[in-house]
Amino acid sequence: MQIYLKSLSCNEETDEVGADEPYVLVIAVNLASTVSVGGFPVPLPAFEVTLHGPFNDFDAGETRSAPGRRSPSGISGATPRR
Repeated sequence: MQIYLKSLSCNEETDEVGADEPYVLVIAVNLASTVSVGGFPVPLPAFEVTLHGPFNDFDAGETRSAPGRRSPSGISGATPRR
């Protein structure tokens, strides 16, 4: 399974000083991951966080495309629990 950000839409701008510059954190967690401690499997979730953005000068009504799929790096080597 893969999870990725395809696009981001702005429904409403803030009224603060300066342009809105949102960002998105996409997080994947493998809860079945374990590590061996003293020969015994100990549950330790593996995770990966990918930052998309900031998307500069984002106005109401705009939709921006994200980079799409990226190769997973942080959770591929996890050992599943049995």
